[in-house]
Amino acid sequence: MSPQGGEAPGRLLQAGGLVRFLLEAPLRVILVVAGVALVLAAGGLKIEGRFEPDATGRQFMGVVGVVLVVTGLLVHVGLLVPDGGGIGTQTPDSTVTAGTTPAGTATDGSGDATSGAGLDGTRTDDSTGPPTDGDPGPDTATDPPTDPPTDPPTDPPTDPPIPSDADGVLSSGVDHRQGERLWFEAPDEYEGAVLEIRTVEDGEPGRLVSAFGVGTDGEVIVDTSDLLGTYVVYAPSDRASLRIGPDGRADPTRNTSAAAWAVTARA
Repeated sequence: MSPQGGEAPGRLLQAGGLVRFLLEAPLRVILVVAGVALVLAAGGLKIEGRFEPDATGRQFMGVVGVVLVVTGLLVHVGLLVPDGGGIGTQTPDSTVTAGTTPAGTATDGSGDATSGAGLDGTRTDDSTGPPTDGDPGPDTATDPPTDPPTDPPTDPPTDPPIPSDADGVLSSGVDHRQGERLWFEAPDEYEGAVLEIRTVEDGEPGRLVSAFGVGTDGEVIVDTSDLLGTYVVYAPSDRASLRIGPDGRADPTRNTSAAAWAVTARA
């Protein structure tokens, strides 16, 4: 067998080994080898009759070759990793490789990653559920229901505290029975003053019937035994009539008609 005939199988074996090496080599190796080949071709490598690029083609191959070499080196040091068939960015402190999911991330039936607990054991999703800090939250099954707030009870109105020797309260706008002893309380400013009982004539204080002084407690009892008609309690010191409410409290007013009260004959 001639020497040339023996060289052909050896070349075939070498070519097959190179192809097998490229098929089994990592992506970073393929990128670097391809980049180096393009850079060599751009630098002047050519094959007579088969591969003779012009100046523009050499420039393009040089740029592409440099990009491939740099990409392969970045993949080698871990700054770039394949992601879903392409090249994706990866932070240096996370060493997740292609085809795997981060720890603590669950996958559903379709293979998609679902959110769950993070690397530090805390929840990373926005789903609702019991707190993870040890507090299970309120137990709606055992906690007693909270009663709605209720308004405090209000005391019913009480009658004014009239003296025991009085028959009732003298009140403006009310018809009283003749002979009753009626109580009212004068304002504080009339303590020690003299008040008068006058008839009401044409809506104004009229004839003087009687006069009396106001004690320190302000309480007054009017005897209606000698009264019959319409009257008003009059304060001559400031020329005002006293309007007496149902509770016996009196206030000065210029409206004599509103302050008047009546005494009718006993049946």
